[in-house]
Amino acid sequence: MAKFTKDYLSTLSTTCSTPSYPLERLHLLGFTRYSDRFKSFWSVTLKYYDKHNNSCNNLRLALLDLTPAQIATYFEEFLNALKDSNRDVKQIAHSLVQMWGNIDENTSTFITDVLISGSKVLLDERIVRALTLWISQSKVSFNIFTSILNIWTNPSFIKRVPVDQLTMYSTMILLLIQKEGVKRQIPNTLLNDSNVTHAIPSYLSLPNPFGRLLGMLVAQYLANYDGVDRLTFGDGAFSGSGPGRNEIQRLIQLVDRSRVDDGGAPIQHLEEEQSETSADDISITQHNDSDSDDSIEGYEIDYDKFNINKPDSDDEEAANDPTILSKRKVNRPVYIAELNDMLRHDGKEGNEAAVLEEVALKWAAALINDKREHRELLENSNNLAFTLLTIQDQFGLDGFEELRSEALRVLIVCSPQRAALCLIQHLFSTSISLRQRINALQAIGLGVRELSSGIPTPITKTETTTRKAIPENVANHSEVEAILKSLSQTSISDARIKAGNDMPNVARERKLKLQSSKPSKPLIVENTETPSNALEEYRLVDRQSRVQNVRFNQIASEFFIMPLINEIWFALNSQARVRLDKEFLGPLLQTLALMLWSARNAPEFIHILALESLELILALPQYTIAASVNVALAVVSLSNDIEGGRTLAESSKLPLLRRWAENAYDLLESTDENKNCAALLVKIQEIWDRHSTLVMATTLSVGV
Repeated sequence: MAKFTKDYLSTLSTTCSTPSYPLERLHLLGFTRYSDRFKSFWSVTLKYYDKHNNSCNNLRLALLDLTPAQIATYFEEFLNALKDSNRDVKQIAHSLVQMWGNIDENTSTFITDVLISGSKVLLDERIVRALTLWISQSKVSFNIFTSILNIWTNPSFIKRVPVDQLTMYSTMILLLIQKEGVKRQIPNTLLNDSNVTHAIPSYLSLPNPFGRLLGMLVAQYLANYDGVDRLTFGDGAFSGSGPGRNEIQRLIQLVDRSRVDDGGAPIQHLEEEQSETSADDISITQHNDSDSDDSIEGYEIDYDKFNINKPDSDDEEAANDPTILSKRKVNRPVYIAELNDMLRHDGKEGNEAAVLEEVALKWAAALINDKREHRELLENSNNLAFTLLTIQDQFGLDGFEELRSEALRVLIVCSPQRAALCLIQHLFSTSISLRQRINALQAIGLGVRELSSGIPTPITKTETTTRKAIPENVANHSEVEAILKSLSQTSISDARIKAGNDMPNVARERKLKLQSSKPSKPLIVENTETPSNALEEYRLVDRQSRVQNVRFNQIASEFFIMPLINEIWFALNSQARVRLDKEFLGPLLQTLALMLWSARNAPEFIHILALESLELILALPQYTIAASVNVALAVVSLSNDIEGGRTLAESSKLPLLRRWAENAYDLLESTDENKNCAALLVKIQEIWDRHSTLVMATTLSVGV
């Protein structure tokens, strides 16, 4: 790795081009088990540029050519390398400027992402002091300060944040607010901001003494940022002894030590800091695995003792049980490949494997959404889709089905060309259980709905009596079925109106009076969930601000509908792969119908998708006729709306379809699907009457 890095840096120094592929390759290999690659890369790089001070520009350009997520990863690992070095605050600040230049609007994005990510490297005093010193010299320093303050004032953050992250964000706010670059941009009305005014009482009402003291300290600094005492809690508020007092005093000492960092001089000409280090001078927390100088020690905060969001429950006994693996020992996945390994238990067994799977499922949907439009997700979509499809609830985890369904749905939305195609190709595999296939169909259906409308459909919580039982709403395909029912209702209502034209006026007026008293319901109701913590709220806002580059009508034919139709045909012709039972074909055809409704604007709909779908349902077994009616109704209704059904009239399928629909109406006369059959017959007759000449000519030519 060292030779690779030296060769790459030498190439950058001797050429005008800035190839970034080696950096991308290193990034793709850079999940947890390969973290040493980043450490080696930056260790060699720092030593190289200490000798070649003027050759960082090409590497900086190559780094900035990466995706935002990749840049953030490199920047975070760069901070880790600086933490492990023996550099002091001003030397670290100089290295930041040397490697990354001055912060502007483009580079502030990934810097902010790292700052609000809660990375443990920000717990190191030298790093956080150097970062705030570097940030304060930029024109966008106040924007970064505002982003951190928004997290700190979030109500969900205050209630649920661990004490180490609260200390981290509070420290950054305290350090930034005393910098002249930030201070001169702060408005006089900062303390009157609604977010701040609501946050301060929330901190004061915390049951933990250290949390209350942190809120008081930050509030006092925010109010008195310009030296005017607008808010003071008294001299004895933070002094003396007691719970949380020692920790808050050490934090105040840290802030006081940082006042000498800038000294009025630009970062580029900073000299080494001459100060004596004491036992609690350098880092916010002491890390046992640190490679830093042995003389550097940090003050300790008992995070278990001061856990702000620790509930009073019976789980305390389990937390003290040494036989139970703590979830704190398993970090959340950062890369897609790492997520895939955790879902496959990464060679672990027993309770350790259960914790890996639970943490991976909990963070899967959020991580996939964060990696949207990144090459990393593109290259790992197939593997992740297959893993999510095939994993089983062998540990009896709470919410297993919901978490897996949500992860699959988000994966389909973020990588539809690969993930959806992978799931469709495995639907008829004999190694996949009925429950797994139905779960995949539900995820595909909800993903299609979100791609076409932009409205995500939350997964309904399932209740199971036994681990092997299929949940009722999964077996009934409830979410997809509900959406399909609402779409079909439009055609049924339209068919009633058409049929009502022949109704006597008195009867029609009476019917209208009866129906007018019923409140109308919207076709689609968007359900929004309140984020449970600050991180989820940030992700929700970030997700809503993303631009949807792929619409379903652009990819419906190639990656969804035609592959599914081809797989069904292949299964019909070779039934050795999987038994085509009603429990599976029903949800399968419902998903196909939902795809067709969502693909109405696809350019191939009329001439390819509609005709191929009708040909398929005419060949299916009779026991699937109830679900097949949904497909036929979608095709006929949309064809009638788009072009009046002319293409269907020109084909030979309309007479066969009418005969099939009449048979379905007789078979389903006493069922709920009878309404769909009636609407289908009305639509077919409407097309027949409109294009009777074409229908007769086609019938005579093919001899139907």
